[in-house]
Amino acid sequence: MKKSIMPVKKSGISKRKIFMSLKEPDKVNVPQPQCTQDMIEIKRIAPNGIFQVTEEKWSKSYLLVDVNYTTKTYDEQLAFFYDWCKTLNSFDVSVKITVFNENRNMQEVRERILYRHKEDGYDWLREAYNDIIESRIVEGRQGICQEKFITITVVRKDYEAARAYLSSLESSFINNFAALSSAMIPLDANERIRILDSFYHLGNESEYDYKMEEALLQGHGFKDELACSVMDFDSYIDRFYMDDKVGSILYLDPESYPTSLSDTFFKELTELPIHSIYSIDYEPIPQDVALKTLEDKLMGVENTIAKQQDKRNKRGAFSSDISYKVRREKKELEHMLDELRDNDQKMFWVGVTMGVIEENEDKLETQLTAINQVVEKASMRVIPYYMRQRQALDTVLPIGGRYVDMMRALFTSSAAAFVPFNVVEMQMMDQPFYYGINQVSKEPIWANRKKLMNGNGFVFAVPGGGKSFTGAKMEAGSVFLNTEDDIIFVDPTLEYFDVAEAYGGAVINLATYTDKYLNPLEVDLDNLDIDDTNGQVRDKCSFMLGICEQAMDGEILPEYKSIIDRSVRKMYKRIAALPREKRSQPIMSDFLEVLKEQEETEARKIKLVLEIFVEGSLNIFNHQTNIDIENRVLVYGLRDLAGDLSGMAMLIMLENIKQRIIKNAKKGRATWLYVDEFHVLLGKPFSRDYLIALWKQVRKLGGLCTGITQNVIEVLKDPMTSTLVSNSEYTVLLKQAAPDAAVLGKALENISEAQIKYTANPKPGMGLIRFGNVIIPFDNVVDKQNPVYDIYNTNMHEKAAKKQAMVGFE
Repeated sequence: MKKSIMPVKKSGISKRKIFMSLKEPDKVNVPQPQCTQDMIEIKRIAPNGIFQVTEEKWSKSYLLVDVNYTTKTYDEQLAFFYDWCKTLNSFDVSVKITVFNENRNMQEVRERILYRHKEDGYDWLREAYNDIIESRIVEGRQGICQEKFITITVVRKDYEAARAYLSSLESSFINNFAALSSAMIPLDANERIRILDSFYHLGNESEYDYKMEEALLQGHGFKDELACSVMDFDSYIDRFYMDDKVGSILYLDPESYPTSLSDTFFKELTELPIHSIYSIDYEPIPQDVALKTLEDKLMGVENTIAKQQDKRNKRGAFSSDISYKVRREKKELEHMLDELRDNDQKMFWVGVTMGVIEENEDKLETQLTAINQVVEKASMRVIPYYMRQRQALDTVLPIGGRYVDMMRALFTSSAAAFVPFNVVEMQMMDQPFYYGINQVSKEPIWANRKKLMNGNGFVFAVPGGGKSFTGAKMEAGSVFLNTEDDIIFVDPTLEYFDVAEAYGGAVINLATYTDKYLNPLEVDLDNLDIDDTNGQVRDKCSFMLGICEQAMDGEILPEYKSIIDRSVRKMYKRIAALPREKRSQPIMSDFLEVLKEQEETEARKIKLVLEIFVEGSLNIFNHQTNIDIENRVLVYGLRDLAGDLSGMAMLIMLENIKQRIIKNAKKGRATWLYVDEFHVLLGKPFSRDYLIALWKQVRKLGGLCTGITQNVIEVLKDPMTSTLVSNSEYTVLLKQAAPDAAVLGKALENISEAQIKYTANPKPGMGLIRFGNVIIPFDNVVDKQNPVYDIYNTNMHEKAAKKQAMVGFE
């Protein structure tokens, strides 16, 4: 009789037989293999990833995206567990969930994430960063990379019928897992073969180069790629050998399942840092079959009770009761029937299989002992598959077949206890930067903000929480050392001058006492023309309107705007009329001279207001630029600005930054802008509006803006700046004050109460980090002995103490 997951209506076949037949194992395709290829239980593969497993069984696998389950509160986990049960209830075909702790090629990882030397004078800093990264890799599960898969298997007569059925199932499965905030990513044939190859050829993953289309042209089958030279399942009853590796496949003893299983058990098992693979097979039992089987069993128990009572009555033992064992069995069966009928429960045959592979038998025994300890702690047993290692291996792999039958009938709520979710990781492998480690899994966090839809971001923390050190300087250092991108800091507290010094940057300290000047009227003289075809003059007209509004302390009347616009255009037209070799950049006094030529009374009023900024004591912007503004690293210091000058200075600074970003965009170069004490710029109406406009435009110009400030509340209370937060896909949350922590749920989607607790009282450099929809509790603390710490540290007390210690040492 062929297996089926659908109720069989044929007369003469009892529900009990159907019930038991559902857990019957598949038969291997080649009972007497002549070569190692014969031991791989796949008949055929299609480019779209559909495997023919047996004559009428077909499977398709998906990468299963993890969910932040561990970091949820108890109530959040309960709600998630309920949704997970609903997802299990939706299974009406054979499903295998696989957690694969595969080998990670650490040499390849290091080549991708360690900062490469460039012989540019900064390799000592790259080494300092590499020391940080290496130390954190060692802390984590070095050499292990965990992936999760779900494999759906259906029974159909041919490929076309299977493809159509799998296609119809796919959308509902994807929607169900999306409701859990997870995702199912379909795997094609090459990707599925790659996963299997990672197990069969542990340690040689870098040699994998199978491409189905090329292999077919060359006459090579997929089994030639997968097969080992040696696959020995006969020398020992409880282990197998593949080339120079030894492994063992085990099962979770169905008889040892406890009445109640902790939802942390499967996580603890799969988190063991060993090369291993774990699969949970779910075989759904049709409701009518489950009900009829239990009803028949209950009827049998009731008959037993009746017979026992008759015997007692014949002996005259009217007061004695039936045996405890039978009474308990009846009570359990009645409870099970109630669960099926009334409590939205389904029944599944569930089997848990696990495989371990190692370099030698000593290491294998060590890893098997570790598994035993976790299982025994949960009051269960794990047993090797004796004399069935071959069948068990083809079961545990995400192929789709099941060749063993060690399964237990469980209700949905019990089957759901094997929660396959743990915590989300962020490990982009395309030109990533290091952002610390995941506090839960200890896995390194590698990411590239350029790959986000909107790479703008925010850093929030109380004073001393590590805003500038962790939120800006660490990342900016990675940018400087690994790219050719430009970096700009807006520095209201003069905390970034050390970074400029370390990286050979330029400092523009906007203050009345400075001798370093910035000309706000600079344009591209070579491309300036009378007709303003490239819009430079129009931009400067708009900019000068803002400057004059700031100087006149409020919105100006239309007639003033006309005069300002006319004067700016006249000034640049005169320059454009000159031969290129005779052109020079105008300064503010040139603009004032043009204003003097205007006959209107309003022109004289504008001139009078601007005099202090051009000819008076606040004339720092009436000079030609004498700073290296082409430097890759620029720091704009704002701390010592006089009150009357601050608003204008901020506008001029933002205009200068905008022009730099535009110029870089034309070169195809990215610009990273860090605005510390973000609230300072928001406090001035003109700079606030300009900054908001810049924030919205910069993404299209290859720029990445980061706002750094203390209070989430302060940014969220303004609808415009609140929009900036919601539209930015990068956020760092270090230590938060209680009022700010209370509103984080509104500021960020998908953040849980349990995650917010990571911002309650962490060490500087620890908290939450968000990339798109991924939120991770992170740890980016830097050892105080590392040179990076000395460069980026802003703690004046620590700096003073270290300086004093150095004096004492000398």
